[in-house]
Amino acid sequence: MWGSNVLIDTKFGKTGRRVAIMADSAAPITTHGADSDDPIHRMLIESGRWVEAQVPVKDGSEAIYVATLYGVSGANQDQQKYKDNEVLLAAALIRMNSFGNTPYLLTGDFNVLMKKSAIIQRFIDAGMANDIPEDRRPADEPEQITYSTY
Repeated sequence: MWGSNVLIDTKFGKTGRRVAIMADSAAPITTHGADSDDPIHRMLIESGRWVEAQVPVKDGSEAIYVATLYGVSGANQDQQKYKDNEVLLAAALIRMNSFGNTPYLLTGDFNVLMKKSAIIQRFIDAGMANDIPEDRRPADEPEQITYSTY
């Protein structure tokens, strides 16, 4: 399933998709569309940088939610892009937490160091999110980065 088709190149008017989720499941995978009454959900969908799927597990009687977010490129170096990225991250984390005890996995290339994101750190510090790769990273290995510095 693909994220929303949005304008990705203002200079040439090019549209495209920035995110997708692919799953191998015999049971149908569902998404919730832009008809949502939730303004946070609508904003995430309309950004074209986020997509969410309900994925059946076990015999199909239970499900987990999986979402992916593609952060704003350059957020680690540019203050305005960082602020725009923090808004997207906050919306995605609020959405994730709206599911209560339902398993929800938020993945993606957030385009910012996890420890540099004030929003991510607030959610982690409050026990509302976990950074699974960081929790399992050996102490002698460097933090993984998902952006280029050149």
